[in-house]
Amino acid sequence: AWATPVVVASADRWALPDTPTLTVSPRGAHETVLVAWTAYAEGRSSVFLARSEDAGRTWSAPQRVDDTTAGLPDARDVVAHPSLAANARGQLTLTWFDLQRKCWRARTGRVAGAWDGPSRPLTPCGAPNPPDQGDYGTQ
Repeated sequence: AWATPVVVASADRWALPDTPTLTVSPRGAHETVLVAWTAYAEGRSSVFLARSEDAGRTWSAPQRVDDTTAGLPDARDVVAHPSLAANARGQLTLTWFDLQRKCWRARTGRVAGAWDGPSRPLTPCGAPNPPDQGDYGTQ
C-alpha cells in the first residue's frame, strides 16, 4: 500500500519544467533518500536538495547546492536538468546543465551531507549547442 504523500518543498515558481530527480543510497550507506529539483530563489534558477533518513516520512529543509553563478552577468536562468546518483560507499554525485556557461557540471560529496568542493565541468563549456541539450540557451 502507498503511504500518504509528503511535501518535500514548495516553491512559488519552478525554474524550468524539470522533473525532480530522486536517488536512494544502497544498503550500507545509511539508506538515505535524496531528491533534487530546480526552482527560482533570490531572482535566479537554482538546484535544491533535500534528504530523508526515514524512508521519506520526514525531510530536511531544502539546501541550495549548485554553485554556477559566481562572476556571471545576467544570471537569471542558470541551471536545468539536475540528476542524482549514490553508491553503497555513501558517495553522491549531482549533475546539472549550466545554461550560462553551456556545459554539464558535476558536484560530488557524501550522502551524509558534506560536499567535496565546488562543481566542475563534465563537458567543454561555451559550445554554441552542447551535446544532448537541443536548443536550450541558443536564443
